[in-house]
Amino acid sequence: MINNDLYTLVNQGLDRRLDRLEADIWRRIESRTESRHLSRVVASCQMTAMVIALTGSAVFGAMEASSYRPQRDVISYTDISLAPSTLLLGRAR
Repeated sequence: MINNDLYTLVNQGLDRRLDRLEADIWRRIESRTESRHLSRVVASCQMTAMVIALTGSAVFGAMEASSYRPQRDVISYTDISLAPSTLLLGRAR
């Protein structure tokens, strides 16, 4: 079965020249190596950009959080004319 197929293939002969086979193999290995190197460089640049963005975001968030002073009394208004009860019902005299 498989032996017959192998003998048939051996007896058919080659359909292409093999004198440049090794050079073609090394050229393809080199192109794959360059492609992998480029992929690693791009991934490294993307990771660096992400680290910079996350660090900047964390620093900015920490600065904003430290400068935030919550209002002690939630219902206190600096201008009573803008209070919802005043706007809806009118000002009591």
